[in-house]
Amino acid sequence: MRLPSLTEQRLSEKHLRQAVAIREDTQRVERIAKRLSESAESPQRPRTLRKQDWQIRCSASYLKRSAL
Repeated sequence: MRLPSLTEQRLSEKHLRQAVAIREDTQRVERIAKRLSESAESPQRPRTLRKQDWQIRCSASYLKRSAL
């Protein structure tokens, strides 16, 4: 069994940091989408919020796909 070279080690650390950042972004977007969908249940919801809700859901699904 050989030890990873310094370059390989740096690359794996970089990928790990990217994966963690993607996971944090996804969780943040999911929390925002959940809050927005909860506010969607109120009858006096402004139209702009519905548009933002849709945009955030699209962002969340994009982040999930790019994380795989």
